[in-house]
Amino acid sequence: MITWKVTGSTFALGDVDKSGNVNVSDAVIVLKASVDQVTLTSEEAALADVDRSGVVDVGDAVQILRKSVNLTAAF
Repeated sequence: MITWKVTGSTFALGDVDKSGNVNVSDAVIVLKASVDQVTLTSEEAALADVDRSGVVDVGDAVQILRKSVNLTAAF
């Protein structure tokens, strides 16, 4: 598991809402960000960019969703 240290705490890559779990809520946030419905902080963007492309997009949302339903083990 890849983790990021954010604001003094460590969160798993993909845990955009910093709830302690990568779940559907994270995928929804990333999907909304990819169509400019929400703006991510720099910390959230770092957690959301699971493919490390430098851009938060629908591909990241799909990968987070796949992980949240155990279709993939890691990013």
